[in-house]
Amino acid sequence: MQSRHYVRVILLVIIGLILNLGISSLVKYLECALPLDHVGTILTAILGGPFIGILVGLSGSLLTTVLAGYGFELVDVANAVNGAILGGLIGWLTVKGGFRSFRKTVCMGIAAVIVYTLIIMLNVTYVRMAGFGMSFMASLAEACSYPLLVIKDLFSTFWFVFLDKFFIIIIIWTFFKLTGALLPKGFIRNQSTLPVPINIQKLGTKLAEIPIFGPIWKKIVRLITIIYLDYIAPLQKGDEGSGSISSVQESTEEERYMFNQYRGYGFRLPENISEWNKVKVQLVIGTIQFAGANHDLLNKETVAQELGLSVDEVTKRIVRMYNDHLLLVPTDAALQTVGFALFYMVVKLKKGTSDKRKQEISAMIRDNDYACTSFETAGDYDFFIGAHITTIDNLYKTILKGLYALPELEELTLLPVQRMLRQERLNHWDMKKNLWRETALIDGELGKLATIQNALDKTDLTIIEILMKKREITDYLNVNFLSKKKETGEKVLRTLDGKRLFVSPVFLNWMKLNYQPYFFTVKFSDKTNSDQKIELSDHLVETYPEFNLALQVTDTYYDLFLGSYQGLADIEATKKALKETPGVAEVKEMVATRQHRMWTTKLSEENWGECVMMWE
Repeated sequence: MQSRHYVRVILLVIIGLILNLGISSLVKYLECALPLDHVGTILTAILGGPFIGILVGLSGSLLTTVLAGYGFELVDVANAVNGAILGGLIGWLTVKGGFRSFRKTVCMGIAAVIVYTLIIMLNVTYVRMAGFGMSFMASLAEACSYPLLVIKDLFSTFWFVFLDKFFIIIIIWTFFKLTGALLPKGFIRNQSTLPVPINIQKLGTKLAEIPIFGPIWKKIVRLITIIYLDYIAPLQKGDEGSGSISSVQESTEEERYMFNQYRGYGFRLPENISEWNKVKVQLVIGTIQFAGANHDLLNKETVAQELGLSVDEVTKRIVRMYNDHLLLVPTDAALQTVGFALFYMVVKLKKGTSDKRKQEISAMIRDNDYACTSFETAGDYDFFIGAHITTIDNLYKTILKGLYALPELEELTLLPVQRMLRQERLNHWDMKKNLWRETALIDGELGKLATIQNALDKTDLTIIEILMKKREITDYLNVNFLSKKKETGEKVLRTLDGKRLFVSPVFLNWMKLNYQPYFFTVKFSDKTNSDQKIELSDHLVETYPEFNLALQVTDTYYDLFLGSYQGLADIEATKKALKETPGVAEVKEMVATRQHRMWTTKLSEENWGECVMMWE
């Protein structure tokens, strides 16, 4: 423990000295008016406390003099004392809580500027008078005989120091506020003295939406991920064992399911929580989500190899499908296993609501970033909406309140998801273990798709079919997109896949391909117990690949929500088979007319592929 302390001290001192010397040299080279000579002093004092601040401030000034080769003079000693006092003062104020909030940081900055200004004035006065052989007290007395000159020097020095040191403090506070969650814990003397980091994912989402800057920001996120995985994560200790806690409800290999199927909708699986909280996991999943509209995320080499085409030809075709807004690879994170409930809902408007008013309500739903999935529909219900939210109270504040305020609202039925079985044809984490990530396709489905639209030819559809096939996760996604070290990227992806933490299915833009999602809300018989509900849901989903979407829901009127594709499947035959299934008591239906989002990814022509992740 003591050796780690010494290592931390040495590292902080080295970092502080490098910053002091590097930035001050750069400033001199650029001939800037401000010296910026104590950035390292202030940073390390905040991270390591007053002792390290004094050490960096003192040694930095002395080292600068030594490297300059001018020899020591009285002014150099005075500058070193100034640096030591600044570092000690900032470190002490930080320990006292002066860096916790923006308001306190402003007060700390002003206090530091005032004290530092007075110290500089005293030292400058002494250095000036010492040249005439005066003592320190005599120098003060002499200076006081010229009060106007002293006041003028005081204000000019204060303003100069304010522009230099105060704004450095504010910039460093902002840096910690934005990136504090990324700092290794052992690197900081006391985490409680730093500002609470903001939710990086929400910030990243907002930055990604900014015109022109958004695409640049997504590349920065990817670069951060690569740097963290390849260079920072290997330096952290104890990371590998932090996910070893296991749930008493976790299935063994002999059992059918990965997770407990009787869980509530705010389930927190211990081993998934421990994995989810790792910075590298947040970065990887965030990067993959941002890259839903980036063809480089896909491993095109494996597709080319299986298809017998060149990588360039496959890339050319996939790029065209992306650019024509026909194809996406959105990411669905298993937030249900880490405490974020998944609430879907169906909404019915009053009879007589005009089409114009329905479009206005549809636009309101579209623009609500908390509605991570949303469809406009026709039939028994007018909208199908979904949101990942931690509590029902927050669901009410962010989504339900606005809907309940609509005078046109006739009915709103919540569909809290108990088991996520299938979405976008892809089997999710609550299917039986042997069916995980299998794709459900009707016989001849892609062949029929080839006959009802002209945007995708047979080769395009063959590429899509290959992408849909279950394969090793590292054969599906491009490891080099996340890490330049192949083994590192493969290990992270396999860990996340093994723990069922995310899926990235192929999404085809049905709005351009001449077919429509068709939904069923299904109620089982009141006599059906919990075991039977699970068995009946499994039976329907495993028997009928026509159901490309399957959610078993709980604590609501309905028990199962299913989706199929009108235009690709025989809806009447599917509906008949569903209604005739023993145990099914009631079925309502609706057809999608528009889709606004797919798992946080926007689907409008103007914002196609933009990912908006909201964490209330």
